[in-house]
Amino acid sequence: MKKIQFLSMLLQVLLGAVCCLGSLMPPERPATFPLARPQAVGRVVAWGNNQYGQTTVSGLPADIVAIAAGGYFDRAHSVALRADGTVLVWGSNGDGQLSIPEGLTNVVAIAAGLAHSLALREDGTVVAWGLNGYGQCTVPEGLGSVVAIAAGYEHSLAIRQDGSVVAWGRTWDFGQTRVPDGLTNVVAVCAGEQHSVALKGDGSIVVWGGKSSQTNVPVGLSKVVTIAAGRQQTIAIKSDGTVVAWGQSAAIKNATNAIAAAAGAAFSVVLKANRTVIAWGDNSKGQLVIPSTLNGVLAVAAAYDHALALVSPLMGVRDVNIRVSRVIVEFNAIIGRKYQFQKSGELSEWSAVDPLTTATSEKFFHEFEVGDSSGYYRIVELP
Repeated sequence: MKKIQFLSMLLQVLLGAVCCLGSLMPPERPATFPLARPQAVGRVVAWGNNQYGQTTVSGLPADIVAIAAGGYFDRAHSVALRADGTVLVWGSNGDGQLSIPEGLTNVVAIAAGLAHSLALREDGTVVAWGLNGYGQCTVPEGLGSVVAIAAGYEHSLAIRQDGSVVAWGRTWDFGQTRVPDGLTNVVAVCAGEQHSVALKGDGSIVVWGGKSSQTNVPVGLSKVVTIAAGRQQTIAIKSDGTVVAWGQSAAIKNATNAIAAAAGAAFSVVLKANRTVIAWGDNSKGQLVIPSTLNGVLAVAAAYDHALALVSPLMGVRDVNIRVSRVIVEFNAIIGRKYQFQKSGELSEWSAVDPLTTATSEKFFHEFEVGDSSGYYRIVELP
């Protein structure tokens, strides 16, 4: 039994697995600080418009744990969070999108808007940079105890530990920063151009700002576990993996067994339980041209006309011999680069399980000994 439990932890850490054997559950707000950073590392894959380099990902490290995409035309940019808590940004810098504040570290979450970005630090504080024409980068004085963030086109959202929501930036005539009175027990937020969305712990959704097509939540919608907002559309994934969408470009393409979503200007992307991706909507810049070999996806992000995917290096366990404590895994690799399996106990630092292995093919098999004790395992790319 102990060895079976160990193998479950192996898959969860390396694949970032979401339990898909039963009903999905809404996220829970962290109870304590410092906040935890995502554990599953991967590399970034991108597609769509690349006029300003927003989908140029060659040369990026393979230790990314979160991604975000924002902007359009000369404001298009992409953001990545590394396992060490630092941030990378690429694409257009027309409004300072690439000007990461000096000394920004200990980041646990990121978000990207039209021409600004947000970073949540492990102590619950928020840092913002980029275009600030409507105060979207002016974090409210004294804001702390934040556990989640989201960025709209020109406004920003934060969830505090008590489940309340704070908003700042552009309101226009739509009121996207006017948080409804009495809104509590919020576990996730997302933001579009003119509207904001909150997911409550009971699986219900609250939307404010925007046009009626964005704020009219489908009657009877419940048991929602994750949400996404595009320019003028909203996506909700229910606990059974079904997808509900409303607003502009809301038509759904074979979206079942979904676990996550992202939305751009007029297209949407869904991550399925088998770690593949589907997309629908506008394809004028190749937004729907998903790389044919894309699999093992951990997360997705979308901006006006480009999309990102975070891809795990590990494809799955090919063979397990419990008697001799041996595991053979298959993972996505870059030919010629070096990889190493590492182990960590509950409180110990990461240490090498075996020497560096040089990948000889894109689909690479590797065998390693796991020993008799349980623990957490990961695969990393090293120089």
